[in-house]
Amino acid sequence: MNLRYKRTRLFLLIETMFIGVGAVFGAIVMWIDASGIETPMHGLLEGLQKLPGAELLYQDLLFPGIALFCINGIPQIACFFFLFKNKKVGAVLSYFLGIILMLWITIQFFIYPTNVLSISYFIFGFLEFVIGYLCFVGYMQSQFVFDEKTYPLTNEHPEKLVIFFSRDGYTKKIAYQIASQKGASIYEIKTKEKIKGNLGFWWCGRFSISKVEMPIEKCDLDLSRYEEITICTPIWAFSICAPVKTFLKQNKGKIKNVHYVLVHFMKAKFYHQAKKMDNLLEIKHQSFVSYSSHFGVITEIK
Repeated sequence: MNLRYKRTRLFLLIETMFIGVGAVFGAIVMWIDASGIETPMHGLLEGLQKLPGAELLYQDLLFPGIALFCINGIPQIACFFFLFKNKKVGAVLSYFLGIILMLWITIQFFIYPTNVLSISYFIFGFLEFVIGYLCFVGYMQSQFVFDEKTYPLTNEHPEKLVIFFSRDGYTKKIAYQIASQKGASIYEIKTKEKIKGNLGFWWCGRFSISKVEMPIEKCDLDLSRYEEITICTPIWAFSICAPVKTFLKQNKGKIKNVHYVLVHFMKAKFYHQAKKMDNLLEIKHQSFVSYSSHFGVITEIK
């Protein structure tokens, strides 16, 4: 369970229980006093008369209570239990329940004067929508597993080398798979910067969008002796990642036969990044492959 999933799941557990219990309580109050005379809810009926079918459905609070119970009550509580059990459907459901809550409140904006409570619940819906998506991404990423033993390195062809940098493990898995298939040696580019976790994500983004080079550990390999080198790089902010960019600059003119593997979260090939790598190395690549690791699932982009 990665950190993103833990934090977003915790937030959604609190929010779904809060919204769900509140909706169920509100529905019960409506049923106890359907006329609304004994409770502060009598004013709701006036606004509900603006809705289609008001003569049949909104002469008292019975049907509004049923709607509140079925749309914002039970589904939110069910979502809470799915999240509590670490089920993927919990994250997916929270995403859609956030949309439903925003639509529910949008209707209220049309039939009632704007008030703090409605605005607050619209914000709750928006947060549930956004964080539900992030929770789903975190869940899928937490299912990603990489075991180096799955791809034994035989080094049958010492003249071949696979070079990679990886922050989350996706590029590392692809690099090991390629090295295992080719019988090649493998080399990992390592940086001196802190790159793990959420802070590491933003720190890496800083290097990606700026012209500042990210410092890396010195490579002691003689790259000129390899007949074939495959460089595997993640894509950060639509560009090759900062550590690989630094590596390419430091080893310009030392590589004579190169292949590229680009790993990212989109459906694009990133041809322009392969050309950018050529410019940094002052060489024309023999081939390049693009992989998407969207939602933690690695697929080749054809």
